[in-house]
Amino acid sequence: MPHTPCSNFQETIVGSRNEFSLNSRILNGAFFVGFILTVNGEIFNWFFNFSPLIHAVMIFGGLSYAGLYYFSRFRKQNKYSKPFLFINSVLIISTGWFTMDGINGSVPTLFILASVVFLTVFPRRYRILSAVTLVGLLGALFLIQVYFPGLFDKYPSDKERIADILFSITFSIVLLSFFILALKNSYETEREIVLEQKAELDAAHQKLVEVNETKERLYSVIAHDLRSPFQSIHGFADFLLEYRQTFTPEETEKYLNLIKKSAEDTLGLLENLLDWTRYQQGILEVQIEAFSLSDLINDVVALVTPAAELKDITFQVYTEKSESVHSDRNIIQAILRNLLSNAIKYTSHAGHIVVRYFVQNGQFVVEVADDGIGMSEEQVQRIFSPDKTVRKKGPRSESGAGLGLKLCLDFTEKLKGNLQIRSVQNQGTSVILTFPDEAGVTGGVSRLSQFQPEESSPAFPDKRD
Repeated sequence: MPHTPCSNFQETIVGSRNEFSLNSRILNGAFFVGFILTVNGEIFNWFFNFSPLIHAVMIFGGLSYAGLYYFSRFRKQNKYSKPFLFINSVLIISTGWFTMDGINGSVPTLFILASVVFLTVFPRRYRILSAVTLVGLLGALFLIQVYFPGLFDKYPSDKERIADILFSITFSIVLLSFFILALKNSYETEREIVLEQKAELDAAHQKLVEVNETKERLYSVIAHDLRSPFQSIHGFADFLLEYRQTFTPEETEKYLNLIKKSAEDTLGLLENLLDWTRYQQGILEVQIEAFSLSDLINDVVALVTPAAELKDITFQVYTEKSESVHSDRNIIQAILRNLLSNAIKYTSHAGHIVVRYFVQNGQFVVEVADDGIGMSEEQVQRIFSPDKTVRKKGPRSESGAGLGLKLCLDFTEKLKGNLQIRSVQNQGTSVILTFPDEAGVTGGVSRLSQFQPEESSPAFPDKRD
């Protein structure tokens, strides 16, 4: 809340919220109002030459309010302040009732002001008691005036009575307005603090929910997607050990390749889990370095070629020789590894995968296209939904954890790049990665870009003829 001259003055009078609680600031304001009221009342009494008793009470009350204000505002000692405030105010009201013609004078106005202050300052458990006490006091004073009118001092004339009442009303309105304004400002300040704290708690709660979801998803992947390949590896190993003497060399090589493929899939899943966990924890940082993108593409293709050969999948790689790329080699390698692994997984036997790289409009573009089983528009949209994971089986019921493309999207954000997926069911999928040179660590990204390559994609050999 911005500071204004009025709020600065108020803070000087009642104290700042860093020093005092809301209730203590209200109490400081009540002491200040009481002091100002008694001082001005005493000036008015001297001017109209009222009873010496009311002078003595007003001076005593003013000094009491000043002392209470000093100890509460500057010494922060207000343990007994509220009882003293009540007693002092009751004393002034009672004396003024007798010396200023009771119900016919200005004291009822002061009584209303005091009641508002008491009911605001006092804790909830004392409000009923203070209200009953004030009403009882007012009733007793009124009855005394009815049955013993001679005990009450009259105003010298109606002029003095009207002047006293007008002064009391005017001054009470001013002080009450100040008091209410102080309460309003304090309430708004406290409300803003509460809203800020609520926003922080909501953010912390959302972060906790995300952490729990991450943990549950991680447990799910470990329990389901890691268990299956390990069971396959264990089963094939037991099978080989038990029947190894009856196998031909070709059969032994076949089962060893299956074990190797399961191990490679498991290793890839573990690498994705590690990368994904680091990303979720916010500890994955972009490390900019110069490297050859064409060499990196060829390295990743060579890495996944054994898995492609098991399904007789052929690669076509089109790259441009160019200057070094300045980006994070490991992140781009992880993206390409996942894109190629997915392309192999969802491409049928004897299928084709095309990888090409070129520079367009100062951006580096890498496309991985396959002629596999493809995806529906709904499945593509689910990939770009942050709270959904796509689990899709390959042509041979190959399973996946649904993390690969999610990681690609998250890593693309780290590179300040774009990722587009074009897919048609039973015709294939094309994933296009576009990223700038000298990419930074953070930045906005449109996950579903509108990138249209200038060159047409290489045609697949028509294996359906």
